[in-house]
Amino acid sequence: MRFPRSLQWRITLAYTALIILVLGVVSFYLFTFIRSSFQTNLETRLEHEVRLVAAASAPYFSAQRNGGALQALTERMGENVQSRVTLIGPDGTVLADNREDPASMANQIAQPEVARALDAGVGINSRRGGAAGEELIYLAVPVIADDTVQGVARVAAPAAQVQANVNRSLAAIVLIGIAGTVLAVLIGYIGAARTTRSIAALTEGARQLAAGELDYRVNAQASDETQELAQAFNRMAASLRDLVRDLSLERGKLTAVLNTMADGVVVIDGNGAVVLVNYAAEQFLNVEGDDVLDRRFTEIIRDHNLQQLVARCTERQEVQHGEVEIPQWRRYLSVITTPLAEHGDSSVLLTMHDLTHIRQLETTRKEFVSNVSHELRGPLAAVKILAESLASGALKEKKRAKDFLRRINGEIDRMTLMVNELMELSRLESEQSSLQLAPLDLHPFIAELHEEHQERTEKRKIAFDIALPADLPYVRGDEEKLRQVFDNLLSNAVKFTPKDGRISLSAQQENGTVCLRVADTGVGIPRKHLPHIFERFYKVDRSRHSKGFGLGLAIVKHIVQAHGGEIHADSAEGQGTTFTVVLPAVMEESAN
Repeated sequence: MRFPRSLQWRITLAYTALIILVLGVVSFYLFTFIRSSFQTNLETRLEHEVRLVAAASAPYFSAQRNGGALQALTERMGENVQSRVTLIGPDGTVLADNREDPASMANQIAQPEVARALDAGVGINSRRGGAAGEELIYLAVPVIADDTVQGVARVAAPAAQVQANVNRSLAAIVLIGIAGTVLAVLIGYIGAARTTRSIAALTEGARQLAAGELDYRVNAQASDETQELAQAFNRMAASLRDLVRDLSLERGKLTAVLNTMADGVVVIDGNGAVVLVNYAAEQFLNVEGDDVLDRRFTEIIRDHNLQQLVARCTERQEVQHGEVEIPQWRRYLSVITTPLAEHGDSSVLLTMHDLTHIRQLETTRKEFVSNVSHELRGPLAAVKILAESLASGALKEKKRAKDFLRRINGEIDRMTLMVNELMELSRLESEQSSLQLAPLDLHPFIAELHEEHQERTEKRKIAFDIALPADLPYVRGDEEKLRQVFDNLLSNAVKFTPKDGRISLSAQQENGTVCLRVADTGVGIPRKHLPHIFERFYKVDRSRHSKGFGLGLAIVKHIVQAHGGEIHADSAEGQGTTFTVVLPAVMEESAN
């Protein structure tokens, strides 16, 4: 059984226990006192009775101990005093007894009360005796006649007389104790209820605050001694509410700052578990915030360099710097680990700055310089040789001089074309090239492309087919820029498709977009080159080498992306190539 643990019941039980303890001590004292009193009263009564018996029997002892008279006397005296009466000779022989046959009784000289009476004038003893074997209290005095001890008179009474009186008194004490205990419980409960009423209100207030009800207030009672405590609680609740609101506001600001930061932030506690990670860090490390919180950093990030920076910062309690490359995610990070250690704690703040774009720009710049240098070196070298030849005397030979000048002009035109393409690509990449977007009907647009390129295909004996559904929707685009896209794709298809090959230009609607495909049966592109064909200055191999600069497909890709579309290539070496351009479709209402 579990007892109530409330303060009210604890006060009640403590008060009740105290009352019960006091009542128990008092009851025990009363019980002991009453038992002793009854015992003393019984012994006093027996002493009076035995002296009466001794006085009454003294004449019979002096008359030569008439046995019949003594027996009659004991029976009369026993009936009068309602006790057992025994007359004993000085040698211990039982002369008369009102309860048993004297002849059958043993010599009593050895009994303590008899010996004591003969020796000290009065003797008392308790023991079991008689036919019923009940406990009796024996009290004996000497019988004196003619100034001589003639024998011993003894009176015996059941000890049960004392116990009966004691039991009645004990029952009264118990009833009084129970009544007192019940009354004490009631008084204690009522008093505890009054005492704990305000405490219960404060407890409820604390519970409401813990549940987030910061506007909850305790009603102060003017008659209660805890009024000041209630008022202090309400002031504390108001201060706590203001503090929590301020903290929530600051936390909101901090969260907003962390989630909008370009730098990644991770906080690792002393046990190595992640306790905070912002959005940028999730992107850098390719993790989900809810999945990594409270997990060990070493379990989440398997990069040795990052783990080493954190371990070194924890060990040395110093700021550590480093640049880390994470190959599986193609990221370059500048990492700073800062110890948050205070009083032996080993928390670490991990700050990451993404260098991927800078590294890519640096790589692109180097490649660009290298490619431009390579592409310009040939024309410049040719122009230099031709100019030197002219300066060496070829200028006097008109036919040769004219040919040299023509070739110089051609190389200059080639360099000019490359510069123009580079400028166009630069404008597209920097989004400085403005597009004149308008709904475009693809039927006449593709028909014009077919007509423009048909002469070249017929000259090289290449079949050129178009396939357009009648209900093809409009697209929103810059007609001139899109023409540049498909001119480039069709020119490449014609250039790399052998005699008797086939080129097709088709279109179809798919999920709110229009897919335009330029397919050829040319030499195809090896699989290893497909991921790179849209990179600037990238050329596949000598079998597809031309006088171009490798900028055409890069320009095509940026024009398509500027239209909100996509382009990709599928090819099998020796079987041909298909370029697919996906552009957003325009609803018919918008087209009108």
